[in-house]
Amino acid sequence: KTVREHDQIKIFMEYAGGNTLVQKIEEKQLYEDDIWYVLICLMDGVRFLHSNSIIHRDIKPENILFTKNNVLKLCDFGFMKFLDDSNETSSKVGTQGYAAPEVRKPNYSFSVDYWSIGICLFEMLFGYVPYTLAFGQPFPDKFTPHQHLQDICKQLLYLNPLARLDSNQFFNMKIVIDKIEYLRSIGKVFDDNLWLK
Repeated sequence: KTVREHDQIKIFMEYAGGNTLVQKIEEKQLYEDDIWYVLICLMDGVRFLHSNSIIHRDIKPENILFTKNNVLKLCDFGFMKFLDDSNETSSKVGTQGYAAPEVRKPNYSFSVDYWSIGICLFEMLFGYVPYTLAFGQPFPDKFTPHQHLQDICKQLLYLNPLARLDSNQFFNMKIVIDKIEYLRSIGKVFDDNLWLK
């Protein structure tokens, strides 16, 4: 909510009250179910934004908050942009390490948000930001017990933005459908604003 009083503009925002994703990563508080929950919420939030022609352009763990009840909230829409009919933009914004490689080029689109989610997923799985992936370095050949998550991470981090996994493809994956059902069965709460069915 925004209120103008005299010569001041006051912005009132929802209080999350929990940790940020970066705090959870640093404190090693993320188990497989938690990682799935974060990924599903992010992909659904981005699906909602993109369906309204909005590109976030700064998805990173510092901008992913949790309420006291552990409901995920995506915040900091300072770099967001409404895309016109061309579905492309060209301004070079985002946070180093999380910004997609195509942001350095003249035109890019919604796929930059999926790259950023892929970097967040990578960081949840491996504990660090893979700065060299944006410059064509291969995906690290590291072992993780979360093979499905690692496979999804690779698909989110394809250098070719047209080949990158998007939310529609993601939500049609059997493993994702099964995980949503399972997470609900163990009491994970999804934000009412999300489109999850």
